[in-house]
Amino acid sequence: MEFFGKQLLMKNVYLLFSLLAIATASFAQTASVTFNLNMSNEAVAESGVYLAGGADWGNPGDNPMLDEDGDGIYSITVEVNTPYTGNYTFTNGACGDWSCKENIEGQDCADGTWNDRLLSDVTEDMVISTCFAQCTTCLLYTSPSPRDATLSR
Repeated sequence: MEFFGKQLLMKNVYLLFSLLAIATASFAQTASVTFNLNMSNEAVAESGVYLAGGADWGNPGDNPMLDEDGDGIYSITVEVNTPYTGNYTFTNGACGDWSCKENIEGQDCADGTWNDRLLSDVTEDMVISTCFAQCTTCLLYTSPSPRDATLSR
């Protein structure tokens, strides 16, 4: 009889932990992170532009970025569990050897052994805007559109 009592107790404990796990998972918070990458000064690889690196974003070619309006700014929006901290980088192409990875070595935003970028303590939706291989928010500095001018003396 004692064996069946212990078995019933173990089943109840397992059920309790299962319900707690489900309840915790249902309250997990996420945030949307949008990456905007200005490639207007780069010759974009035929295979495209990608978010990659760190522990979460995989290899070049795994997370394609799109330039839907043809303005040279490639974008991707990803969901992360909050709070989130992790590294990322951009690649110009889907190279297997990482030779197409941006080089930000020596710049303020370079982090860790591989000189990736750091996304730190994300708790809400956010937008990251930068240029390939630069630690700047250069999206405002795209080439101006041509204008007609009349010169007089």
